[in-house]
Amino acid sequence: MVNLNEIYDVTIEEMNIYGNGVCHIDSFVIFVFGALTNEKCKIKITKIFPKYAYAQLVEILEPSKSRKKPNCHSFDKCGGCSFLHTDIKLENETKQNFVKSVFSKNKLDAKIETIVYKEEQNYRNKVVLFYGDNGFGYNEKGSVSVVEHSTCLLNPLEFDEIANFSAEILKNTPIRALYLRKGDGIMVCPIFYEPVNVIPYATQLLNKFPQVQTVLTAHSNSKDFALENLNYKTVYGDGYIT
Repeated sequence: MVNLNEIYDVTIEEMNIYGNGVCHIDSFVIFVFGALTNEKCKIKITKIFPKYAYAQLVEILEPSKSRKKPNCHSFDKCGGCSFLHTDIKLENETKQNFVKSVFSKNKLDAKIETIVYKEEQNYRNKVVLFYGDNGFGYNEKGSVSVVEHSTCLLNPLEFDEIANFSAEILKNTPIRALYLRKGDGIMVCPIFYEPVNVIPYATQLLNKFPQVQTVLTAHSNSKDFALENLNYKTVYGDGYIT
C-alpha cells in the first residue's frame, strides 16, 4: 500500500499510451506522467484509488537514453500530446505495444504492423481543438481548461492557420470546438453549443484556404460529446472525409 504525499524511489517498467510511466509499489500500480521506461526516479504520490495511484515526478535519478527536452513550452500542462520528451523510436514502440495489448486483452490473435512516424512533427491528420477565452487549443492535462496556442508541433501547418483564422471569425458565436481532418483535401467542422448559420464563415474560409475540400457543422450542448455521436450537416463539398 502507498501513502498520499509520500516520496518513493522507483524504477519505471514501461510507458503507456498517455505518456505515463508505469511502476509498482507492493504490487500497487503507479502512473507517473513524464517518466520513461527503465528510468530510476523519485516520485510523490498525488492521488490514490482502490487499485492504482498517480504520482508526480520529483527527480530523475537515472535518465533514459531516449529522453529529450520537449521543444514546446506548453508540454507540461497541455493535454494535446504525450511524447515530446522522448525520441521517435520509443514513441513508436510504445504505440505499437499499446495496439498489441488491446488485441491481446480481447483474446484476438492479430499481426500488428510496425508503427512508424517518419516525421517527428506535423504528422497528425485529425484533430479536435476546443475554444478558450481567446482562441483554439487542446484541453489542459486533467482539466477542461483550454491551453490556447497559435501553433502545435504535431499539427499540419494548415490546421493551425485555419484554427487561428476561425478563432477570429467565430469569436462572437457560441463556438465550442473545431474538428479538422486531412485526406486528399481538408475537412473543417466548427462545433457549436447551439445551431448557427455558418454560410458567412464558410464563404470566407473557402476564399482564404483553397485546400479546404469540405465544410461541415454540428452542435452539442451536452457536458461531454463524442465525434461519432454528432449529427453533421454538410455546408460545402462532398461531406465527411475519412
